[in-house]
Amino acid sequence: DDLYSELAGYATGKSISGRRIVVRKVENPGEAAHCQVLYMGSTSFKELAGMAGRLNDENTLVITDKRGAIWNGAGICFAVVNDRLQYGVSPENIRKAGLKYTSNLVDLAVDIPYSQR
Repeated sequence: DDLYSELAGYATGKSISGRRIVVRKVENPGEAAHCQVLYMGSTSFKELAGMAGRLNDENTLVITDKRGAIWNGAGICFAVVNDRLQYGVSPENIRKAGLKYTSNLVDLAVDIPYSQR
């Protein structure tokens, strides 16, 4: 809820390429249709695999903070590694979603360990 509030406040009145940024909270996969970016917190992890597959036709980038989510359909996974916020990327999952990415995104990514050590 804190992240939602923060993003909603940040996006208020902003647009990208003339398109208004909308932040909304979704309760089920059907509500995620037509999202360009979907953030799923670690508490939503059980739903990720099924939802990520259904969203491939929607060209949706799935982002999460759950370790191991890359292997369940997420395109980007954020995690604290060695006391630093870092991210891992799955080029395969991003391509499956019909999206393109720059090599810089992958070059700066790290391997996120499956579990906290």
